Amino acid sequence: ILKKLGIVYDDIGELDQAELLFKGALKNFQRILRKEHPVIMQLTQHLAALKFDQGQIPEAVAFAKEAQRLAKQVLTDILSFGTEHQRLAYQARSYRYDLLARVANETGYATPLANAILQNKGIVLDSLMEDYQLAGNPQIKEDVQEIKWQLMKLLMTVHQDNSKAAKARRA
Repeated sequence: ILKKLGIVYDDIGELDQAELLFKGALKNFQRILRKEHPVIMQLTQHLAALKFDQGQIPEAVAFAKEAQRLAKQVLTDILSFGTEHQRLAYQARSYRYDLLARVANETGYATPLANAILQNKGIVLDSLMEDYQLAGNPQIKEDVQEIKWQLMKLLMTVHQDNSKAAKARRA
């Protein structure tokens, strides 16, 4: 109930009240659910978006990064253990990359967004490879392994921090 009320207050612009409700719901759910449950991820996403709307960028960035960490684990769990119905339901209600895009837009630092995209693609490729291994198609298995190798090379590449603060430090 707290989560739904938080959404209503957020929608009508009562951000302080929405924040209290989201934080209350998060605290309650953290006591009864595992720490990487989809509901906890959603509440963290709501708090990140709310903090952006309040103009509290450092807090928004922290919540957005935590939401992405949770989303990565939830995606792994859904793809590994979920039914097709659960996978589609997750896809329909997940925020994907919009919070990290806001981080990039507000800070000029796009590395978390790029890493999230690459990591999520890697998780999906792992899932696909497992599915195709079960199907026994060696050509697809080789293709997916090659794509994973390319993805890993991209993930291991050191990204340069192009935020305004980093540019100022280098100047």
